[in-house]
Formats: sequence, C-alpha cells, structure tokens
Amino acid sequence: MNLIKGIENGEIKVDKIGILKAVLIIVISIFIEGFGMSFYQLIESGKTFAYGNLIVGILFKYFSIVVILKLFAQRFSEGNIHKKIKPKYFFIIIFIIIGFRIFYEYSIGTFVNKLDVNPLVEKAFEDLASTRSVFFISVCIVAPIFEEVLFRGIILNGMAKALNEKVAIVISSFLFALMHMNLVQGINAFLLGAILGIIYLKTKSIYLSIFAHLINNTLGILISAYMENLKLANYFLFQFIVTFIGIAIMILGFFILNRRINIED
Repeated sequence: MNLIKGIENGEIKVDKIGILKAVLIIVISIFIEGFGMSFYQLIESGKTFAYGNLIVGILFKYFSIVVILKLFAQRFSEGNIHKKIKPKYFFIIIFIIIGFRIFYEYSIGTFVNKLDVNPLVEKAFEDLASTRSVFFISVCIVAPIFEEVLFRGIILNGMAKALNEKVAIVISSFLFALMHMNLVQGINAFLLGAILGIIYLKTKSIYLSIFAHLINNTLGILISAYMENLKLANYFLFQFIVTFIGIAIMILGFFILNRRINIED
C-alpha cells in the first residue's frame, strides 16, 4: 500500500513513458506473474488450494510493480502535500460507473457477450469461479488495485507526460484491452480503460481510479447475473430506453465531477 500512497502523494514520480516502454512494462509484468504461477504449480504437488493461487498471485503482482517502479520511476524523500479526497468524489464516481455499466450491458454488451471466448481464458475463469470468495477477492479487489497501479498509475501517468493526454488515454486503454487476451473482455476493457483514464487524469488520484474499477467489476457481476434472469416482451424498447438513461447518467456524472474540480482548483 506504500507504493500506492507514494504514487498518490507524488513521492514516487513516474518517468515519461512512450509506447515501446509501455509495452515493455506489460511484458515485464506478464513475465513475473507467469513465473510466479508456474513456480507455484511446480511446488503444489497436484494438490488444489485456491487460496494458494490467490496468495502467490498477489505476491508476484506486488513484486512486478516494485520491479517496474525501480526501472521506470524515481522516489523522492518528500512528496506533494496530499489533499484529502472528499467523500462527495466517491459518490460522483459511483454515479459515473453506474451510468457506464448500464450503458454497456444494455447496448454493446448484449452483442459482445454472444461472441466466443478464448477456451483458455474461459477455463481460467471457470477455475477461478469454483471458489466464490477467491473469485470475488480476485475480480473485485486484487484486479482493480493491481491494474490501476499498472495501467493508470504508471503507464497512463508516464504516457501523459510524453504524449497528448487524449492520445495517452486511447493508447493505454488499448493496451489494457490487449492485456485481457480475448475480444469479449477486451472491448469492455477498452471502454472502461478510457473512463478510468479520464477519472485518473482529472482527479490526479489513483485511489479514486481504484475505487471506480472496484465498483465497475462488482456491478458488472451483479448486472450480468440479473440480466440472465430478465425476460421482457418489449426487450429492444427496454434496451433503448435503459441505454439512453445510462449515457445520460454517465455524462451528468462527468459534468458534476468536472465542475467540482474547477470550483476547487
């Protein structure tokens, strides 16, 4: 958590990062995490221990972040004075993510979810979902923290210093989508990455970015479960109305966020 705090308060300053460096960072992360899981499978001796996989995964994710920061960031003894995040920002973030999830699930998501998933990825998810507590911790806590530190706190942070911010958001979101290694999750990840990128660059807070990602993943699971049981006669009309509502909520959320930031600056 000290690493996250360091990025948040400016004690850790990420270097300028171009596209090649961003790709290298992802390769380093994949290599270290892959090595960790391979090592665990060797010492596991055929026994299944879901929490063992989770713990090893967390340790090597943390180690990969440490290595990447050693290579692509500098640590200063004193960071910027950290302004406490006001509770209202968390409520605004919830508002934005609710709008995004409603919009996605009832529009693009209805088509994307019909696509075939990579069998290896599908098998990995099935194994992860076999233990509900591990699934929840992995998807709703570990993934948001690790992915936000890596893609927003490091990659987007560094790319925004080297490139135009809008270009940096698009490229970092594309890399975020590629990291998921399948089209179904990739499309969602790209759009989510753009939303999280905007939130991060506007608020300059990795805490709010992590919180937004956590809310997104939790809502994604809940809404997907709800939609499986949803049967409506005029489903297409319902989709159109709900999609419009989702877009309106998301736009209003960003408007309020931008206005609050401008007032307090």
